[in-house]
Amino acid sequence: MNRVLVTLLLATALAGADTVVLRDRTILEGAVTKGEKALAVAGRTVPLDEVLLWENDAGLAQFSPSFEAQMDACRALAIRDRLAECRKRFPEAVAAGAVDAARAMLELAAISGLPAKEGADWDAQLLKAERKEGASGAADPARIFADIVYRRAKAELGAGEERQYRGWQLLRATLQLDGTHKDALGTLAEIAPERPLIGQSKEGKPDPARARRLWLDWQVDVLRGEVRPLGRRAPDMERARNVWRRDLNGVETREEGAEIVFVTPIEDRTEILGKCVRYAKITCRALAKVFATDQPKRDDNEPLVIYFFESRDEYMKELGGSPMAQMSLGLYARSDNISRFFWPSTPDATREVRRVFVHELTHHWIERRNPRWHASDFSATETRHEVPGYWVVEGFATFIEEGRYDIDTYKWSLFSPHAGSLGAVAALSREKERAMIDWDKLFVLSQAEAQGEWIKKPGVFATAKKTWGITPQPFSEGRLYYEQAAAACHYLYWADDGKYRAQLLDYMTAHYTAKREGTSVEKAFGITPRELGTRIEEFARKVVDGWRPPKE
Repeated sequence: MNRVLVTLLLATALAGADTVVLRDRTILEGAVTKGEKALAVAGRTVPLDEVLLWENDAGLAQFSPSFEAQMDACRALAIRDRLAECRKRFPEAVAAGAVDAARAMLELAAISGLPAKEGADWDAQLLKAERKEGASGAADPARIFADIVYRRAKAELGAGEERQYRGWQLLRATLQLDGTHKDALGTLAEIAPERPLIGQSKEGKPDPARARRLWLDWQVDVLRGEVRPLGRRAPDMERARNVWRRDLNGVETREEGAEIVFVTPIEDRTEILGKCVRYAKITCRALAKVFATDQPKRDDNEPLVIYFFESRDEYMKELGGSPMAQMSLGLYARSDNISRFFWPSTPDATREVRRVFVHELTHHWIERRNPRWHASDFSATETRHEVPGYWVVEGFATFIEEGRYDIDTYKWSLFSPHAGSLGAVAALSREKERAMIDWDKLFVLSQAEAQGEWIKKPGVFATAKKTWGITPQPFSEGRLYYEQAAAACHYLYWADDGKYRAQLLDYMTAHYTAKREGTSVEKAFGITPRELGTRIEEFARKVVDGWRPPKE
């Protein structure tokens, strides 16, 4: 906005004939200079991030706040152009006696802003017309819209590298509206690589048109100008092709604290792949902020390697049908430092995958990227599964999982007023039977002991009558272990203005580096396990009843 200011300002994209146009750019310049959030336009308050700058009556200026805003403006132009075409073709249809076509023109014009008086006149003309053959077809709204969006795509693509991503978005939108749009297909052929890495063939036959469309989908949904393709000769790709399969695609990002390698055989489900890459990035960013330290120990730069499978069957085959793999949509394996996932064919897949993605990548990031310890600190890792305090491993991953994440803006909040773990502990602590894992036991279990407990006892251990409005809610002992451990992390992170936050992070360091002496809850937090459990239950009930942290 500070670079491109134009003469005409369209206050809203869909106001039609009532649109307010400002010709004095100083109004906008003044609002920006003063740091104002909105403009007063014709008695309305218009947020600056919703204001569109208008070059002339034919198209958008070089600035628009978002892809959605540009599309809205294109819709406004399409409505105007549609009305102009109807005004031209309605009298032709009436003169030709094509009453059906004329009626279609009237209906299309009516939803495109035709004034009521003009509409009544058109209706009167229809009543006098005689039916004849050779009707002119109605204006095609999709074609008109596609032409306008394409013009915007060309303008953006020609405006420099920083506008390229917006141009890709608009070019794909054009082809989604009209898959045979000749000009759009020609532009795509010009800008796509001669041999894109993805989609070169279909059923063994070269298909350059499909490859170009897939290239565009990957640019818009996956790469987004934020990550880059992973070449076939990159070490992580070569490793994946050797141990997994040859027809793999991949992307990588080397953003500090969020180094990621994402490998998959999937070509065409780009919206899903893009979501997964962005969930990986936002998880890494959140964890980097939580564990930030003035004296980082980590000096290696190992990325988080993620394999994303086509199906559950392929995923299970890769993991040998392990019991842990059967319980989840994904799993981080310390043995080879790879996180593996698949996308389920369920209506709630996005929520399920987001939850598992964040949880498992938290394990992965803490293990390989946490700056508070060095890789050499894991000299005793072969005994870690026997060290008490495994609750902090699964509890903290669940705590991070329960945060709120916006992958479009990369904004997040680790406090969730509807965290499932807090709802479960609040509900069960109010039950007369109070069927929960004893806190004394939960805090001392090692990984081997905890996993032994929940694998051996998969049945219902407790039932809460009400958890965030769900009645009743059954819990196995294994699930309850996760819920109580996460609730403990919520308390230790947020309670008393973060009083115990530093101790929580120190406790994690002690457990991960197998320092048994640092995993005593009483020594670490100055509270007995039983008292800590009581405080956690009280905190969970407070959150359910409306408590919020004063600040994050």
